[in-house]
Amino acid sequence: MKKVTVVLSVLVLVLALSVGAFAFQNELEGFRGLMWGDPPAECMELVEKTDGVKRYVRLDEKLYLGDAKLSRILYHFKQDEFIFVSLDFSGNENYGVLEMICRGKFGEGEDFSWSWSEDLSHVQYFWTGIVHLSYDYKEEKGMLLLSEGRFSDRKEQLRLEKIKEQFEKAEGDW
Repeated sequence: MKKVTVVLSVLVLVLALSVGAFAFQNELEGFRGLMWGDPPAECMELVEKTDGVKRYVRLDEKLYLGDAKLSRILYHFKQDEFIFVSLDFSGNENYGVLEMICRGKFGEGEDFSWSWSEDLSHVQYFWTGIVHLSYDYKEEKGMLLLSEGRFSDRKEQLRLEKIKEQFEKAEGDW
């Protein structure tokens, strides 16, 4: 009986680790040579700073991803660590190309369009919270966000801390 329990425990552990390993196909280590957690590169220029997040552009940026033409690429840093990149674009054709690129690289993703707009004029796809593609058909503008898993984990940790804080504040009010 003890041997069966050990074997089952090992099997469950192996399955859990393998599911985690394949949960996100082709997870990125960074973008265009800049790794998650790196400081801004010398070829970058600061363009915005809000809520402790600094946004930079590259002075020599190639505004294409495959055949999709981009209008701007912003590199986002918190405490001088690269945390995510946003790729702005416009036009249905560019959206279609980016959707194909993301599906090819990351898999099918999850369609959250229904939760965003009743008339489905705004579409959203997520890949485990690390890749987010959104497009507004009315405005003909969209954005592709790419981030590291650690950033998503930090956001979740902050959310859970806020829940705990609010719970503790309300504890005496029951």
